[in-house]
Amino acid sequence: MLHLIFGYPSKALRTHRNYIGSRFLDKKCMLDEFSKRVVKEIDKTETITSGAFYSPVLGDISLRDLSGGAQFLIILNNTNEIVPLEFLGDNCFPFLKEIADRKDITVCSGGVRNLFKNGGFTEIHIVNDDTIITEPLDLLWKCNELEQIDFGEYSIKNRISYYEAMGMV
Repeated sequence: MLHLIFGYPSKALRTHRNYIGSRFLDKKCMLDEFSKRVVKEIDKTETITSGAFYSPVLGDISLRDLSGGAQFLIILNNTNEIVPLEFLGDNCFPFLKEIADRKDITVCSGGVRNLFKNGGFTEIHIVNDDTIITEPLDLLWKCNELEQIDFGEYSIKNRISYYEAMGMV
């Protein structure tokens, strides 16, 4: 199931930079079929080894050069980290659904994304107030409602800065 937090708790990942291949997540996960498919479909890139890829646009690239969306999907698939939804493009949502069908995953967001249409979700658990949303319009209303309430670090007003996201802080 997909669990959605409106806001950015301190335990949420702030960046994908250097996460894969570090002490947190082994590069070997890049060689599983799901990861290869994500890299191929999201980035239009071939996986050569666990750290080397071939892009028809950029040529040979490293793991660090893969898109944030591809990296965050691989992180979600292989860990229990909380990932900011803003780093995932609409093309990532079907993969997000695929992961959520296999295991519980948590994402956070400062706004509404159309997960029902683009991702094909039929229900989403809202962590802030422990409700289940089954309709796209209800998700919008829920976001507006929760924006008025201070949940501390789970508040929608908590944002991630660009510099934080790029690992510059």
